[in-house]
Amino acid sequence: MSQTIIPELNYLLRQVEKKLGREICTSSDFEALSIIIEKETGELLSSSTLKRLYGYVSMKPIPRKTTLDILSRYLGYRNFSEFVQNLKNNSAFCPQLFSNESLHSDQLQKGDELRIGWDPDRVVRLRHLGGGEYEVIESINSQL
Repeated sequence: MSQTIIPELNYLLRQVEKKLGREICTSSDFEALSIIIEKETGELLSSSTLKRLYGYVSMKPIPRKTTLDILSRYLGYRNFSEFVQNLKNNSAFCPQLFSNESLHSDQLQKGDELRIGWDPDRVVRLRHLGGGEYEVIESINSQL
């Protein structure tokens, strides 16, 4: 898998948590999710695979297509390709980068912070350094 699937993978993992109804953050959460996925799909996805995928353990290998397919089937899709295709056709996933609102750097004081967000669940926080320069404070589901 290439790095280009990262936003889709992040979105897939968030959708799994949404369906589960809670954030997956403990060892027992991963064990429970593994059992639930097997019960609903008839396919085994081990808790250790889920831990690696969610970054719960330090290893974060590139996931296998079969792993992504199983998670996608848990969400009601035939496979990961269908999940990604659905995102491309979903207006909630296609970023709307432009709006009628505008803010000019000369309206900001040095140290002011900006929060910029766009779908799906991407957020960047910036600190104004003055002179039209900014520092990235936080980047969620986005690569900067």
